[in-house]
Amino acid sequence: MSLSITSPYSFWVSLDKTGASHGYVAAGGPGFDGPIDTLGSLAYKKVAASMRN
Repeated sequence: MSLSITSPYSFWVSLDKTGASHGYVAAGGPGFDGPIDTLGSLAYKKVAASMRN
């Protein structure tokens, strides 16, 4: 099987307006408060704000 002719994609449905998945964020990441994504797009805004300071 070859992966050279595929088009990877990903999506999820969220009940939260920020798009939070409420799932595990694996290795974490900047902006997340813990191992579960409860912030959605707010995590990116949090990081952007901290980089301006």
